[in-house]
Amino acid sequence: MASGYLLFIGIKAMSGPLVVSGLASGNQLLINIANSLTDPTHQLLIALILVLVIWMINYTGMKVIKWSVRLLTIIPLVITLVALAVTALSGRNAGISRFDAIYGNGTAEAIMNAALNQTVATSLGITPLTPNSMLTGTYNMLLWTIWAWTGMEVVTFVGSEVKNPSRSYMKGYLIGFLGVMILYLLNAFIIPSTFNYDFLASYSYLKSQYGDVLTNIMHGLPAPDPSVPFFVSLIYPAPIVAILLGFAYFLWYVNTVLPIWIAAVRGFFSLSFDRALPEKLSEISPRFSSPTWANHVTAIIAVLGAFLTLLETIGFNLAASAISFMDFSTLLFIWPVGLTLMILPWWKADMFGKMTFPSKTFTSIIGALVFAIGWYFMIVTSYTDPSIVLINILVGLIGLALFTVMIARNKARGIDPSKIYANIPPA
Repeated sequence: MASGYLLFIGIKAMSGPLVVSGLASGNQLLINIANSLTDPTHQLLIALILVLVIWMINYTGMKVIKWSVRLLTIIPLVITLVALAVTALSGRNAGISRFDAIYGNGTAEAIMNAALNQTVATSLGITPLTPNSMLTGTYNMLLWTIWAWTGMEVVTFVGSEVKNPSRSYMKGYLIGFLGVMILYLLNAFIIPSTFNYDFLASYSYLKSQYGDVLTNIMHGLPAPDPSVPFFVSLIYPAPIVAILLGFAYFLWYVNTVLPIWIAAVRGFFSLSFDRALPEKLSEISPRFSSPTWANHVTAIIAVLGAFLTLLETIGFNLAASAISFMDFSTLLFIWPVGLTLMILPWWKADMFGKMTFPSKTFTSIIGALVFAIGWYFMIVTSYTDPSIVLINILVGLIGLALFTVMIARNKARGIDPSKIYANIPPA
């Protein structure tokens, strides 16, 4: 579901830079394309095409997957680093003048006054924006950044398909963790330094809560959703730069989808191998040595995610509740990891002895922290809307019912479930 959702919303990353470039060059075609990319019907169509592409990549095997992941990471990474470097070199608060060059002198100042100046805000019918401390703001954003770290858990699903897991995982985790952290910090320091934190907060606030007011302040010109590619494109709004920048940030969404999809396919395959799902899902392509029906089912669910995102976009509350479930289900992976770490030294001593740091005290402390953090964030995301709670319960009941049916079916066929889980699925 997350794959369909991300492919649906990701295409909007290209819209902001195209608007800036169109306004700067007077090219109405670029603005029209940008508007087209924010049309929900067009977003759905593009998402469905991309679902088909991701399905094909997964169907053709690990070699194609490996090179796809590399390209989908290297291309946006290089362009993003160059864009951030150019933005940083443009000078402190240079973004304000660049914004005014596109939208008119004094526009940025008017936006900040409308959001932060109590007198101006009141005259416009706006509740003034109350600044947060850095600590409070950072804390409130922690839940959203959890999506950036799911890749560290996702890659474990392909462990049996890696030539040298012990070497590859240590190197990959270290480089990946540091790389993501550095990118987060660069964005957090460079963008506010160049564009003024008050301006970024004011623009985002008005766009989210008072879109009509923002449009009036910007003289009726298009006001793209606040995003890194939108603001960075203001620094150098040439058409080719806008296209490259928007495409690069869109690829960040696509290279998030691919690992999620890979994990889903292997998850279905493993559950099928363990007889927790029908055996059909563990079928392998004789030509590509890759899961077939597990990949097909993942594609079907991704299509469902795209359609639910469309319905959520046009105002269906139940669809919004289904989208909210993805936060809850993503965090479901965290606390079992902590629980496993706590009991592993006593439950599976032989496996524990093979760990990189086989210390019972260290493992138990880390496990307890991960367990507590996992449950804390799940409680934070437990939205009180009855429809969201209902969907959480419904999905849980469906999963429990399916598992119960498969257990009963296996016992009727003479298969001992306790022996199934003692085996690791083959590659």
